[in-house]
Amino acid sequence: MNIKMNTPQLKTTKSHSKEKVSIVKTTPPYSNTGVQRTKEKNEIICDWLEYTALTDVREIDSEKEKIKSWGYDVKKMKALDTGLFGYKNRLFFNGQSILYNGNYGMRVHFIMSGKGVRYYESENDTVNLIKTLVYEEENVNFSRIDLAMDIKDESIDFETMLEYLYKNNIVTRFKQYKYIAEKEISEDSQITTGESIYFGSRTSDLYIRIYDKAKEQENFDANWIRIEIVYKRERANTLAIYLAENEKTVGHIFSATLNNYIRFVNPTADTNKRRWPMALWWKNILETSQSISLSMKPEEIDIDKLESWVNKQVAPSLAVIKEYYQGDMKKIEEIIINGTERINPKYQRFLDEIKSAAN
Repeated sequence: MNIKMNTPQLKTTKSHSKEKVSIVKTTPPYSNTGVQRTKEKNEIICDWLEYTALTDVREIDSEKEKIKSWGYDVKKMKALDTGLFGYKNRLFFNGQSILYNGNYGMRVHFIMSGKGVRYYESENDTVNLIKTLVYEEENVNFSRIDLAMDIKDESIDFETMLEYLYKNNIVTRFKQYKYIAEKEISEDSQITTGESIYFGSRTSDLYIRIYDKAKEQENFDANWIRIEIVYKRERANTLAIYLAENEKTVGHIFSATLNNYIRFVNPTADTNKRRWPMALWWKNILETSQSISLSMKPEEIDIDKLESWVNKQVAPSLAVIKEYYQGDMKKIEEIIINGTERINPKYQRFLDEIKSAAN
C-alpha cells in the first residue's frame, strides 16, 4: 500500500484474533428539508459499499439467513433474472443489489449505492457490518468504499478553490484534474446549476471528487460542498480493515488521505512549491475533519412525495368510505387513529425530530 497517513500503520491482512461482532440496530436521527436546524454540522458518511463474500452459489436461498443476520431486509428484495458483471441473477431493493449465480468461482457480490446505504442505516450500522465481514468472513473482498464529507459551515466555496487551481497554487499527486460546470442558458444570462472537480482517474484505486451538493439538490441558497474519496480494490480492503480494527475516527483516515493527495498552498519566494504554506481554509478542513466520526445518515423522508402518494393511492379509497357513510368522518378518523398505532419506525423518528426541532 502506498497510502501515507498520520495514523498507525494499516495492516493488509486480517487480525488473527477474531472477535464476534453482531449487527446492532440503530436509531439515527432523521432529517427533512422542512425541519429548521439551528446550525448545520459537517459530517462524514459512507456513500457506497461494494464487496464479495460467502461462496459461489447457484441459488441464494441457502445464504439468506446469513445475509439477513447482516442487516439486509431480504424479504423486501425482488428476485431479478437480469444480473450484472457476469452474474445471471440478483436480488434488488432500494439501492441494494445482491448478485449471484456467476461463472465458476464468482462469490456473491453485494452493492450498496448511496441510496442503499441510507436505507440500510435506517435500522443498522455500516461500520458494524464492515467489522462483521472483516472478522467473520474469510473470503470477503472489498472492491469499493466511498467516504463523503459534507461541508456546510461555509468554510469552503468553489470560487476560492477554482482561483487556487487556475493559479496552480496546489500540490498534488494527481497528474490531472477535470472541472465540469453545468449551466442554464436564457436569452440574456447563464446560471450555474452544478460544479464538480475530479482529481485522478475513475479507473484508478483512488480518486477524489469535490462538488457543489447544494446546487445538485437545486438548493441554490444553501452552502453545501461535498468532498468524496473513492477507495477501490486494495485501497478499499485497507480502509475496511482500518475501520474494523482502529479505534480512531474515520476522520483521521479521510483527512490523511486528502492531505497526502491534495494541498492548496499560498505562494512564497521559495522556488520549491512543496514548501509553500498550506492555505488556511484548506488546513481548517483537514484539521476539523480529523475529529469527525462516521455519521449514520438514513434515507431522508420527503413529506411532499409522501403526500403525493397518499393523494394518488389512498385518497380515492377514503372518498369511497366517506360517501358510503354519507359524509360522516368518524370512520375515517378511526382509520387514522388505528394507523397512528402502526406507524413505521422511520416515520416515527421523523415525527419525533420535527417535535424536537419545534421545541
